[in-house]
Amino acid sequence: MTTRARQEKRDQNHTAIARREDFRNLLLIWAQSNLRIFPWRINPTPYTILVAEVLLRRTTAAAVLRIYPSFTEKYPSLNKIANARVSDLASMLSSIGYHRQRAQILRNMARFIIERFNGKVPCSRDALLEIPHVGSYTAGAVLSLGCNQPSAMVDTNVERIYTRVFMSGLPRKGNRRFIDAIADMCVPKRSHKVYNLALLDLAALVCTYKTPKCPICPVSELCDYFSLGLPSR
Repeated sequence: MTTRARQEKRDQNHTAIARREDFRNLLLIWAQSNLRIFPWRINPTPYTILVAEVLLRRTTAAAVLRIYPSFTEKYPSLNKIANARVSDLASMLSSIGYHRQRAQILRNMARFIIERFNGKVPCSRDALLEIPHVGSYTAGAVLSLGCNQPSAMVDTNVERIYTRVFMSGLPRKGNRRFIDAIADMCVPKRSHKVYNLALLDLAALVCTYKTPKCPICPVSELCDYFSLGLPSR
């Protein structure tokens, strides 16, 4: 590699790092006055985050909001869930759908954690991924929000943000591993909770699936999707 090529490579790396930092900082500023308030975000623990993430699957936060307080009051621990009847769990979850499967998932997870981890939700990614029905996103949520350990949280909605913002640097196919790499590099060590929640809320409120609200997006100046003039409102 020539001296000029090496310098160009260094310049590209510097630009990429600066762009990631700007993206992170703009998102954190936006979060100061735009984060949504939900009970599972207040004083979170590994247990409450794990339960919330199971409840939030295949439904809306508004729907979960209606039953979360009563559910966690009746089932404040893994032992309570593990010893409950599936029918009783399902009854409490009936309003958010997928309730029989969701009830079975919760009880299976609770019993596994009690047997494998002495009843304590682990704060290790490898250990979390051993738990039935726990994938990369849920593990990241428990680590960041429940265990206060810097960890990326990339579900399909957050993936959409990264794909749009960094579109020019991603391959057309098979880009998930690149998205995960970008997410790992972007997540801050100190403000990771706020950063991760900001991504979730930006996806829900601004960077929506069909018609993103690019004109009011806090990171539009850095976004490849916006710079290309793709559909928005």
